[in-house]
Amino acid sequence: MNKNLKSTTMVTFFNKYFYGGIVILCICGFTSCNSDKTYISQLQQQIDSLSNVVVGKESVIKQQHDTIVLLKYPADQRLAKIKALIAEENYSKAKSEIANLQKVFPNSSEAAECPAFIQSIDAKLAEIEAEKERVRALGFKALKTSSSVSIDYNTISISGISVGGQFVHDVYGSYSDDRVSETADRGNKFITAEMSVTSTSKNPNIPTLAIYSIIGDKLELKGTCKIEMARWGHYGMYLGTEPDNNNDFSKVSTVKFKLGCELSESVFSNPYMVALKKANTQFRYTDRIRRPEIYYSGTAGYPNMLNIDNFNNGDYVAIKIANL
Repeated sequence: MNKNLKSTTMVTFFNKYFYGGIVILCICGFTSCNSDKTYISQLQQQIDSLSNVVVGKESVIKQQHDTIVLLKYPADQRLAKIKALIAEENYSKAKSEIANLQKVFPNSSEAAECPAFIQSIDAKLAEIEAEKERVRALGFKALKTSSSVSIDYNTISISGISVGGQFVHDVYGSYSDDRVSETADRGNKFITAEMSVTSTSKNPNIPTLAIYSIIGDKLELKGTCKIEMARWGHYGMYLGTEPDNNNDFSKVSTVKFKLGCELSESVFSNPYMVALKKANTQFRYTDRIRRPEIYYSGTAGYPNMLNIDNFNNGDYVAIKIANL
């Protein structure tokens, strides 16, 4: 009896305190979970607060950056740029600059001048388009010829265009034999020209001319001109034993050349054009065996066919139109 009573008492004691402990642990666990959730919530609030601060700072930084950009390119400089672009007839870029000026400085005195510029540009563009339409209607007869053309760093002047049996160049003295003279084959003639190149470069590439037959509203390529030096100081310079500074762009800004192209006589008895592609395609070379040792050569790049739009677009210039 005593043994059974003792056993029952121990079981009762175990059940009481064991399950009570479990209850206490559960209560503590729930309390800990609630505490963690509160802490996480507080951390999230802090993160959200910091994020708002960062966003605010980013906005301030952007505003300051925009202010710096505006200060670096103020309204008066933008207006000066617009005027320069209009003077250069670069109307599309001028319009873009005007739009930016009006957007960034809408209340400035410079922006107030923009409507007049827009009106002037629109009038110029209308004139250009009207001229293009006139040229299209009249064809090559309406093209204006020019003897002076600027191509990048070069200013080109063409003169003395003539058709004949000889191509004279590389003159090195005052006597009739002190020069190089090429004679055309039977049934052919040379078209020759003098070309003066003034350059800001000390070693520029230069352009050359091409001859096109005019056939209706198309131009058909007949040939391109080769380039020779116009003259030398004396025979030794022609041979290359002494330098001729007048033929060296590193010494002088302007050098003179002679251009020639041999073609059938029939080309010159029909409508034709001397055209200039606005590209510096000819390179300077030195060949110690050649006389003279300095010469210019390169792929001219003239297409077999041209039309009036090639000239309206400004890629080509009509130097001379004949027999039309």
